[in-house]
Amino acid sequence: MRTWIKIFAALGVILLITGSVIGLTWSPPERHMGEVSRIFYIHVPIAMVSLLIPTITAVFAILSLWTNKPRWDSLLAGGLET
Repeated sequence: MRTWIKIFAALGVILLITGSVIGLTWSPPERHMGEVSRIFYIHVPIAMVSLLIPTITAVFAILSLWTNKPRWDSLLAGGLET
């Protein structure tokens, strides 16, 4: 199981670097904003992930209160640390 986590982590880092390079260098400039528009290729995905983490943590909190199982409580604590 640990090898799958390492493979997915390495794949995620490779895709992050590839997407950043393509978004910042190969994309054409926008008509009105010019070169400044490329910053959206980085900031919008970061903002989406930043909003996804509290949402998932809220789901873990609801499941922890509803089921009273320690598994959801530990996932909730892990989500709150980020």
